[in-house]
Amino acid sequence: RARGSVTGTITNHAGAPVFGASVWAEEAATGRLVASSITLSNGAYQLENLPPGKYYLKVEALDGPVLVSEIASQRGAYAGLASSPSGSFRTEELGEISVTADRTLRRNAQLSEKPAQLNPTLIGFNGQLSTLAVPLTPGRIHTIYVGGEGLNLKQLAEGAVTISSPYLSVNPSSITQQQFGANLSVISFDVAVSENAPAGDYSVRVQSATGEVAYVVGGLTVDASGVNP
Repeated sequence: RARGSVTGTITNHAGAPVFGASVWAEEAATGRLVASSITLSNGAYQLENLPPGKYYLKVEALDGPVLVSEIASQRGAYAGLASSPSGSFRTEELGEISVTADRTLRRNAQLSEKPAQLNPTLIGFNGQLSTLAVPLTPGRIHTIYVGGEGLNLKQLAEGAVTISSPYLSVNPSSITQQQFGANLSVISFDVAVSENAPAGDYSVRVQSATGEVAYVVGGLTVDASGVNP
């Protein structure tokens, strides 16, 4: 089946290219993460081999769970990224796009100058946190932990945690503050997984009371084999 692609340039509020920003696309119908790209030194990104359809496009800084140090190299396209990273900036939701077969859609974005205050970087279950995706089993309810900066319930919006998928739902009344030490803010919440949830990776979205949003991109993965953590 013929596929399409999305390309564009990410710039900061002053119009300068952003090196090392993470751009990703989620299926509008399922919420599954289907493609991601890291911007080059000229701010360019490209998402290739996308089936025709509607997607949501988003961009955030490489400040966790994936770090600059994990992709920076001494040679090649990302040479120098470790010494000149984009730094922290607010996550931007770039809206819905329609991909058509054998065509390249261009979508540029300019980031806000407002500094990021919300940055979930760790995810886990059973009171444990890591940068690895948490496996979910269809037909079950899982208690998920997320840790990072700004995850104080007093600073979060009502129903702050969501997953943009009709197959995964967060119980807003289950969102709870956890105690993990003075240097890390942690919340937990229950995620109900539909029995017919498609296998794949999904992102956790968090919103502050001021309207800022942030993601743990691909932090949840539905495993069709039925392995339960």
